[in-house]
Amino acid sequence: MTIHAPELVAKLLASGLYTLRTRKDPVARIRQDEMSKEMREGLVRLSAICLEEGLSDKGSSIHEFMEMATQPIRSWGLSAFNHPFPYADMILIDGSAGVPTEECRDLAEEGGFSNIAEGLYFDRFKQAISAVPRRRQPTAYTSIREFIVRNPVVSVKDINRFVSDPTLIGIARDIESFFERIPVGAIRGDGTLKTCGGCGTILWPDSDVKTNPNGRCRLSHCNEASGATEGKTISDPDLHRVVKRDILAYWVGPGLDEIRIYDSLMASGIGVSLYPSLDAADVGAKDRSFGIDAKSYSCPAMLGRKLSSGIGGLVKFTERYVSIPDAKLRFNPNYLKELRSSYSGKVPVNFMTVSDTITTITSKYGLPATKGAEE
Repeated sequence: MTIHAPELVAKLLASGLYTLRTRKDPVARIRQDEMSKEMREGLVRLSAICLEEGLSDKGSSIHEFMEMATQPIRSWGLSAFNHPFPYADMILIDGSAGVPTEECRDLAEEGGFSNIAEGLYFDRFKQAISAVPRRRQPTAYTSIREFIVRNPVVSVKDINRFVSDPTLIGIARDIESFFERIPVGAIRGDGTLKTCGGCGTILWPDSDVKTNPNGRCRLSHCNEASGATEGKTISDPDLHRVVKRDILAYWVGPGLDEIRIYDSLMASGIGVSLYPSLDAADVGAKDRSFGIDAKSYSCPAMLGRKLSSGIGGLVKFTERYVSIPDAKLRFNPNYLKELRSSYSGKVPVNFMTVSDTITTITSKYGLPATKGAEE
């Protein structure tokens, strides 16, 4: 057994990766003096594990490590990180968006190395919401989150129209800061921009036209669910903006399932709210009979441990559901079983896929007229 505890190494590396995301230029090569002490120590310990196992040094290059971190930890080629290592299925970096995953943040917080907030943009978002009159804050919170998830690529005209709402006009500059100009590399040879039909974000040109004839979507949630499909063609990309990549990874990606659940339940005549009470749940019944949180962790054990320490605003609802993307079960058929076994919280929670959540709640809470027609 290695003297360098694998769990400690993983937590050090997670903390180091998450602190790197605050760099002004995340694309530039990382200098030694930019690495936190947690990252440096984590890489040293990773190198020691490689030495113990007689393998090539995987901790000598931060850039090679970051590439490796886009894959599940169990695939790093080290026996110390194979099952039953509790974080074996965890992915530390979202390879599509190029940012640390949500579970990377949670693992860093669990290690206690730093007090890591959800992110710089979420902090700014919370500060902006606090500037809105208190009684209008829930409405502002929901409308901004929904607008971003439904419009990851949007015209400047539509942004201006959105922020001109009397409730939002005072924080218009904060909302606008969540977007940036369309990158030059996303624009096609004919000067147009294509969007992904699955999520609405950029469909990037790809040199491998055989594998990706329509281009490549960089949103991992979308790729797992359906793969890239061609959406709209935008003839004036200079007059459009795209959400920044942190927001793409942390809001838009998980938001695809949140919006799917919300739209499906609304279409079934069920009274629900999106992000009710400043995000007490992702979707919640207006009468508080049920609340739903959509979670897209790659590692069920990490999610179970996270929820065991507290389920947040879900506790306010009579029935509580945690919904997992359907695609997760394609990669790990035992995902739900592992999640349920790792959850030790005292509050009962229903764990199921997004599709099963929609089916279960529609069957239970759908309008009587709808049920009668089906019978």
